[in-house]
Amino acid sequence: MALACPGQVARRVESDFSRDFSPIELDRQLARAFTQWRAWRLRLRDRPEGGEEDDPLTYFHPVTGLEQFRRLSELPEYDPLRGPARRWVYRLAEQRINHGALTALGEERQKELRLPDAPGRGAVSLATMLERCLSDAPRAEVWMQLFLGNAAPVSTLTVDLWQRRREIARRMGLDSPAVIESCLADADTAHTAGANAAVLAELVARSTRERIRELELASPAGFVEVALGRDVPGSWPARLSPQRMLDYFRDGDLLRSLDLKTPPLPSSLGAASFMRSLGILGGAWLEALGPQDQPFVVAHDPYGLKRHEASALFSLLPLNSRFLGRHLEIPPHALPDVRRRLAQIWLLELGLTAFRVQLRPHALAGESSFREAFVELVHRDLDLSVTPNIAGALFPLGIEDEQHLVGQLLAVEREEALLEAHDEDWFRNPRAIEQLRAEANRPPLTRAEPNEVKTALARTLKRLELLLR
Repeated sequence: MALACPGQVARRVESDFSRDFSPIELDRQLARAFTQWRAWRLRLRDRPEGGEEDDPLTYFHPVTGLEQFRRLSELPEYDPLRGPARRWVYRLAEQRINHGALTALGEERQKELRLPDAPGRGAVSLATMLERCLSDAPRAEVWMQLFLGNAAPVSTLTVDLWQRRREIARRMGLDSPAVIESCLADADTAHTAGANAAVLAELVARSTRERIRELELASPAGFVEVALGRDVPGSWPARLSPQRMLDYFRDGDLLRSLDLKTPPLPSSLGAASFMRSLGILGGAWLEALGPQDQPFVVAHDPYGLKRHEASALFSLLPLNSRFLGRHLEIPPHALPDVRRRLAQIWLLELGLTAFRVQLRPHALAGESSFREAFVELVHRDLDLSVTPNIAGALFPLGIEDEQHLVGQLLAVEREEALLEAHDEDWFRNPRAIEQLRAEANRPPLTRAEPNEVKTALARTLKRLELLLR
């Protein structure tokens, strides 16, 4: 459904909900809203400018508002659509209400600045500065310093955004966004959700900070350089595209006959770009296999716990000796060193995600708490020194950070089970592929048991230690 006639969309939605409440119609409208929202998020990344006419969720206000959320909350808890529909209504409501704040952030990142000390002395945006910090290795430090020196406006907008998110939760009758968004809650309470996430993130940080310190990153630009993996040998593709990534799976049925909807892949700048692209492919794989015989709100999770797990599972493939030798032409004698370097990239990603999860409650608590915790946590867990005025601009927070962290851990446990049952070639094994596709065809779990996640953390840390020796 295109946005060419927004008035028609609005009238259709309002007409559909002028009748008695219909769970089936609600599900249809939420699916439509999601499609429009996803397209807008892609446009926001590439072209942030735009006004109210570029806010597709405005026309879905009847299904993404407080009244609808309350109506769903009044349903009996045994109703199978109550929980999934509430989560989707809340997710889309937050994005609709924060459309202006999100657009302003995108515009600020893309706004061109004329800086006399910038290489080339041309007008550059903050987004361009970060991109050149990645792609212009000889001048990465210069570009990062320019970014840090001009990122304060993005930080201010980020502080405002997270305060708005706290206020939205309050107006929806929740103590915290975690009541809806957390994947680690034992019960429907903000205290349990926030406590479990904080405990997990602290455990990860405590277990990874010494290894991160050993890398002697020195500066944010140094962090980027090590995390990018430009130095890792291997036959990494010169250009990353969905078609190119599919080539690595031609001799198996893992991705056979799937309509994969992937966002644009990153530029090929190092091993991490390849790992990230595999992760994007894994997320698209899971979404494509979602059950077709279930309502939209049941078949798809708005916060994507299983999607993040699938993404992490795919991104771990370069750590697989068979995959490295078969597709990236790493000779056997070089495997230990290459896997050690890839494990360092994985370590930094894990530590950075844990940092973000720890910072989230401070972002919701208020500006001073956010800025103070940002400086402290970056220094303690990432071994970097930063100033408080760039909180939220460097290492920005995301709504799905908790799912990303839990997904990273669960993926390791999932991979170990596949290795044990099907050997290192599990990504080509017909029985493993049949099993994975069957599992992906089930409604996704939206929450994980904290004890299960702690077990997965122990396995992850053990795996890292073996690779980092």
